[in-house]
Amino acid sequence: MNPISRVSQIRDPMLLTHLAGRSFRFFRFQGRSLFFIGLLVVGFLAFPRLAQAQYAEQTGSDNPFDGLSATSTPAAVDALAGDFDTDGDVDLLAYDGSSELFFANDGSGTFSATTGSGNPFNGIVQTFGTRGRTFLRDVDSDGDLDVVPFDYTGSGTGTLGFVENTDGSTYARRTGTDNPFDGIAVSGNQSTVDAIMGDFDNDGDPDLLAYDGSSTHYYQNDTSGSGASFSETTGGANPFDGISQPFWTNTTTLVRDFDGDNVVELASRDGTGDATNWTYLDDTDTGYAVQSDDSHPLSDVAADATAKSVALVTGDFDLDGALDLITYHDGTQRYYDGDGAGSFVEETGSSTPFDGGAAVPALRVGANTFSQDMDGDADPDLTFSDVEADANGLRFVQRTNATLALTDGSSSGVDFTAEVSPGTSNNAIGVLRLSAGQTGATINEITVTNQAPGVAGISAARLFWSKDLDLDVGADTELDAQTTDADSAPASITFAGFHQSVPPTAHALIVAIDVETGASASGVRFELAQPEDLSILGAQVGSVNGNDKTSFSGLPLSNGSTDLPVEMASFEGTTTKAGVQLQWQTTSEAENVGFRVQRRERKVEAWTDLGFVDGRGTTSKPQHYRFTDREVPYATDSVRYRLEQVGTDGTTSYTAPVVVAREGPKQVRLVGTYPNPVRERAIIRYAVPQKRATTVTLQLFDVMGRRVRTVAGEVEDGRHELVMDVDGLSIGVYVLRLRAGHEVKTRKMTVMR
Repeated sequence: MNPISRVSQIRDPMLLTHLAGRSFRFFRFQGRSLFFIGLLVVGFLAFPRLAQAQYAEQTGSDNPFDGLSATSTPAAVDALAGDFDTDGDVDLLAYDGSSELFFANDGSGTFSATTGSGNPFNGIVQTFGTRGRTFLRDVDSDGDLDVVPFDYTGSGTGTLGFVENTDGSTYARRTGTDNPFDGIAVSGNQSTVDAIMGDFDNDGDPDLLAYDGSSTHYYQNDTSGSGASFSETTGGANPFDGISQPFWTNTTTLVRDFDGDNVVELASRDGTGDATNWTYLDDTDTGYAVQSDDSHPLSDVAADATAKSVALVTGDFDLDGALDLITYHDGTQRYYDGDGAGSFVEETGSSTPFDGGAAVPALRVGANTFSQDMDGDADPDLTFSDVEADANGLRFVQRTNATLALTDGSSSGVDFTAEVSPGTSNNAIGVLRLSAGQTGATINEITVTNQAPGVAGISAARLFWSKDLDLDVGADTELDAQTTDADSAPASITFAGFHQSVPPTAHALIVAIDVETGASASGVRFELAQPEDLSILGAQVGSVNGNDKTSFSGLPLSNGSTDLPVEMASFEGTTTKAGVQLQWQTTSEAENVGFRVQRRERKVEAWTDLGFVDGRGTTSKPQHYRFTDREVPYATDSVRYRLEQVGTDGTTSYTAPVVVAREGPKQVRLVGTYPNPVRERAIIRYAVPQKRATTVTLQLFDVMGRRVRTVAGEVEDGRHELVMDVDGLSIGVYVLRLRAGHEVKTRKMTVMR
């Protein structure tokens, strides 16, 4: 492997850079309201199948490294790529045969030679030797990239240097005790080093595994606020304990998370055996263990290798969120598609993003190939040295983007009218159609904006992937789900955390909502507010509603705003000594059987039926109703209520919830236990006024005055209810004592069997 082929060693850089309406029903009586929102559909029109290739070599002025010089050998290139100035893009540090030159990236793939104070390495004569014996890691865990070069001294030995990034954009070479690698012996040569770095103990910082010419040593990173520090760890604390040779060299060992378990594995070649002769170390609960030839993720991956190099590079080349591989073997470039769980399958022809020959070769060996986003478009490009073509030049293989056409839901677009049914789940809410003439695009996030934030009745939203424009919950793939406040819809809803590849055939993204009726609002409409709200990798906008555009603002997802009529004249709740009294009024009713009263203490809980109030059937006169909840949960500070209206045809709809806040307790109170006498468990209720500046405790004593249990210590203010298990207590009389400062409340409790 060459662990410095990316800024992060645990994952590939690109994995870190993130990178038909429904039926309408109208109800005339109070409690049923029509809830219109809109439908968001992202449809991909079918096109004749084009070439699958998304990678192509760029030459001349289209190569951002054209004219740049970096010496190289077949095993490694004398250049480093990383975000050295901590501005979010990949820069280049190259040796041209006489001096090191720094090339700053402007964020779009234009590299400019920078000197003086603009060069983060200004004043350092030699930062590194060659890429094959240099590590780029955040060694001191301060959020920026440090450089760890192997300084070769001859005769197969050398030392590890430390070039620290001191402030995000300034480097200084540390020596002596300021170098955390001072005194660590390492063997190597002018092309590679017999050491690897990775987070081997899975604690978030890079550790060191080094061979000194006779044995392998493990050095744990002990970095703290005082600076970087490495200490040798042996025995059971060494995750490689008992493994005689866990790796070969830096340039022939890959340190990656191959199986998607968020812990790095090791795969190395020593240049002998056949092309699939990997030594693979998997992480286990007790450290690393060597896996057999046919049981690890690379067992069928073929790559040429020597004692100093391996022809393999990793990256998310198809933008599906999983690590992929490209290799060279027997003069043929090979592509292995990863599934993110440790399976790599070789793909050929149109199934590979390197099809067509425009991206062959895309690598030579790992230590002279960079798999990083050089042009700032959030996908991995390939940059490599090719001594056969140009001893000092860099070739650039760019991932090209598909062009997308957007069509919104307005009358100028697909002219979509939103229709949803009240009291149902998974109602679509808007439409946005996309068409693409080339595969390779991946959707990983979308945000829809609500033009009427605060409307009540939307309790959840989901994103589905469908082959057509009609939502089929059983057949379509749910990509993400978001819970929303049913009392007040958010200003926007974001769906993220997925990687959905877009095929050339027609597909759709459908956003669906769960609707609770009874909301009072108008002007409801959803839109795609700005380009940043649609995150697509491997593609760029080319047209909007048939017009050539690369940007947009405020794309409506339906052909007009929708009003949400409410026929309930009022619904409110107030606290009384008897509990909570609910009152509501209807303006008219049609075939109304009645109202089921429901309560919910917390938003995450299910609604509980409390009782049923008969309706007036069909009437055009206002009607008044009342219901008292006499069993309000003691410890709750606020309660939500709603009405489920039931029609003669069995259909139901719901009012918007009302929230009834209870006044806090005004005095210390200890309510009698229930049941009393108690045999197994007792329910204890007590109350403490707000802002009582003293410690409050609840304890249990026997009749002799001896404390037998502290039921609650350091009690907070408010109402409380708890269950106390009396197992272990002897039969008899006990006293519960609630003490709040100088105020004491007591209650007797009898335990029986």
